[in-house]
Amino acid sequence: MSRLRPDTNPSGAPQRAAARESIAMPIPVDPGDYPPPPAGDTAPAPTISVIITTHNRAALLPQAIESVLAQEPWGAPVDIIVVDDASTDNTPAVVASYPAVRYVHTRQGSAGGARNVGGAHARGDWFAFLDDDDVWLPHKLRACRAVIAAHPQARWVFSGAQVCDHHLVPSRPWVWGGPAIEAKPPYDAFLDDDLCPSAVLLHRAALAAVGPFETMPRRA
Repeated sequence: MSRLRPDTNPSGAPQRAAARESIAMPIPVDPGDYPPPPAGDTAPAPTISVIITTHNRAALLPQAIESVLAQEPWGAPVDIIVVDDASTDNTPAVVASYPAVRYVHTRQGSAGGARNVGGAHARGDWFAFLDDDDVWLPHKLRACRAVIAAHPQARWVFSGAQVCDHHLVPSRPWVWGGPAIEAKPPYDAFLDDDLCPSAVLLHRAALAAVGPFETMPRRA
């Protein structure tokens, strides 16, 4: 589903750190490649819970929420959950301004722990993760539905992503792939890759099979 693949990052950590400071925009391929299902298609659309984890980013959170609410029609409602990991700003008031969004407060101290809480409250068969400083393009879920329909055995779907500034101006692709990864067998490449969490859809059954996210403490 990736439109762009970045070059290999020889230095590793500095580039990934820079990505965390910016906005990652998951980018499926051109939306025209994923038309709506044909009129005769009676297969139900997958149910998706969007889990937005946040901590003290009330100023950025609306962008993330509104990028989900602005998704192009794709055949099913979306269950949106904001998991607030002990924010001390006005995050609760921000979420309350969106009636379609459920709010869950927790004290985990880690993104992984907050995602686990979101999964426990999710109603969908698929979990889509979105960080509070990230946004989706409008055709994100429609594109993912097309992939799931074409590969019904799939339990994990991901897209490419662009790193943007806080005005949503793309600067470079998210660190993904490169010759060192692409030379490996597909399964090994998948295990070794550095995926953008906001570009991932994970089936409920897959998460149940492998267990919860790690809960490393948030860095100071």
